[in-house]
Amino acid sequence: MDFNDDSSSNPCLKPGFQTPGANKRLRAADDNTTESQTRIIYQENLISNDKISHNQRQSIQQNDFPPITIEFKSMNNNNDRKLIQELIKEWETKNTKKLDVIGRYGFKNVLLIFARNITTLDELLDKDKWPTTINGAEYTIKFPKILPEAYSIVIKDFQITWNETEVTDDLREKYSSLIKLTRFVTRDGRSMNIVRADFNSSKQANYFIKQGEIDINYMKLYVRPYFAPIKVNKCRKCFKHDHFTSQCTSPPVCFRCGQQHSLEGGCNNDIKCANCEQQHFPGHPACPVVQQRRKQIAEQQKVNQAQLLIKQQQYQTRYNHDPNTFPHLMNNSNKAATNMCLNATISPSRTTTNQSYSAIAKSRSSGGNENIEQLMMALSSSINQQLSSFITSISIQITEVTKKMNANNDKLLNIENQIQESIIPAIIELSKIVDNIPEHKDKIKAFQSIHTSEHQIQSK
Repeated sequence: MDFNDDSSSNPCLKPGFQTPGANKRLRAADDNTTESQTRIIYQENLISNDKISHNQRQSIQQNDFPPITIEFKSMNNNNDRKLIQELIKEWETKNTKKLDVIGRYGFKNVLLIFARNITTLDELLDKDKWPTTINGAEYTIKFPKILPEAYSIVIKDFQITWNETEVTDDLREKYSSLIKLTRFVTRDGRSMNIVRADFNSSKQANYFIKQGEIDINYMKLYVRPYFAPIKVNKCRKCFKHDHFTSQCTSPPVCFRCGQQHSLEGGCNNDIKCANCEQQHFPGHPACPVVQQRRKQIAEQQKVNQAQLLIKQQQYQTRYNHDPNTFPHLMNNSNKAATNMCLNATISPSRTTTNQSYSAIAKSRSSGGNENIEQLMMALSSSINQQLSSFITSISIQITEVTKKMNANNDKLLNIENQIQESIIPAIIELSKIVDNIPEHKDKIKAFQSIHTSEHQIQSK
């Protein structure tokens, strides 16, 4: 049994409906960027609570788990069901625990194993728990490069001058489950003092989330959960982002060049996006169309979140009905009294009349029920209109405030980076230059002596 930490050459081929590239993370460079050169484009997430609960971390969809690829060294004539059955048996024999997995054959008859829950995925990512052979055949395991967001955390105050590779080597001596550190960058390519730490154990990542910090060379740096970027849908025929593949009515185009031609012999044309016609593949994070679509989705999520908060606040209000305070309308006299109260509330001018209770009851005895229903419907309609306008106004205000907060956060981050990159080094260089000028030191001493003598004269 051999281990290969690289993922399969195919995308995550999952059972059922396929959505290629669903687990891709944002890269600041092109698609050929190596793993050590990976940079994450920073994007503020809607959820900012650092004290996220363990239940929230466990709310990952089962279909989002990437497969573990098993490639047999010799020809295997067994079907995929038989091989998975033998894997579950041998795993239970070695670890006294039954796997909760499904699987099937993938490209070139490699066996794809899918975990049904995050606990099983933790077990599968532990190299020491795998059996030596499966059904008597040797094999090679390829672990996925991209794991769910529950396996990652964000480390703050990670200085720009620190090297990620060196810090990774130091942390692995203490935390063996650490895979790598990846630095965040801004949209214009400038490094930030934030990194993402990837682990092969969700328990380790969840431990740091509960602690709220991580030790790096005796320094305690704050951490928060990692949230994957917003996923943008992509049609697999025309590669547009405004509809699904099943709804597409356009002819298929080439994924490489964005043109309509035969796809049988491959394509040797230059790489060109079918959306913006720049030199990258469709769906690349640097594509302006993808960025605009992602921004629209983020804005819509903010509006939806604001509306949910308002609805939740409304549902928290409960009214208790007291029969003694609000009795049911049992007879005509009660109905007439209710009519009088409602009319007095809606039309205050009627309270100035000298009509007696008996006159009002007599004049409205024939149509009491109809009037009550009409008044109640009018009141209900008025209240609904006022609530609707109030909800709309509050939603717009919350959205505007959120936009301003995000803009201010971006400005603060830019100012902080400028201070660290330009102002602080300039101050250090100026201080060195001043310290190296002896004439300046003599002038400072002479000025200090003159100032001292003047102070003595004034005191006398």
